[in-house]
Amino acid sequence: MKKLINNIKDNKKYIMTIFIITFIWGFITHGYMFFNSNLTHDSYMEAIADQSVSSWKIALGRIFYMPCLYLTRGILTQPWLIGIISLAFIAIAAILILKMFKVKENNSLINILVPGILTTNITIIALCGSFIHDMDVDMFAMLMSVLSVYLWRNYKKGFLLGIIPLLISLGIYQSYISVTITLIILLSVLDLLKEKDYRKVIKNGLLSILMIGIAC
Repeated sequence: MKKLINNIKDNKKYIMTIFIITFIWGFITHGYMFFNSNLTHDSYMEAIADQSVSSWKIALGRIFYMPCLYLTRGILTQPWLIGIISLAFIAIAAILILKMFKVKENNSLINILVPGILTTNITIIALCGSFIHDMDVDMFAMLMSVLSVYLWRNYKKGFLLGIIPLLISLGIYQSYISVTITLIILLSVLDLLKEKDYRKVIKNGLLSILMIGIAC
């Protein structure tokens, strides 16, 4: 924990920059929905996440959805608060991705585009348009999927550490496992292009499969 705190302090300016970029993208693209109180589609039916909502989500395997909801903003669908929380989760995910791919802090273009891609893709557009009640929790699931890869990538036994966040992600919304798989493939291909020992790449790939399998 102390190492994490020191790392945040040392990179405070960079972290703040990525947060600002993410929020600019988010407010330009989705600001209308964040500050519009007219709920649509499923969001209208889940303006309040009561027991009936909890029951059917648990039946689908989304066992960590309600705990996550209670720990963030409660059971009321408040678009402005959901927007702020969602963008914060996206910003953290962007920082982890940029660190994994070793993007230099002075590479302004990539540091602008990565948060932009994470903020303006079709999934986020659909969430804002029809499922804003799920957006913040789903973005936490996405963040946990990214974190699992970050741990797998950066620690000696990271595949074991990565099981926990991936398990949480799967217990919120199973679809975000695709984020984990995609990042692992991209990193593995990048290692091969850099002519790293293919046996090590295969070994790490097998460990990632083990991590995913145990989490599932």
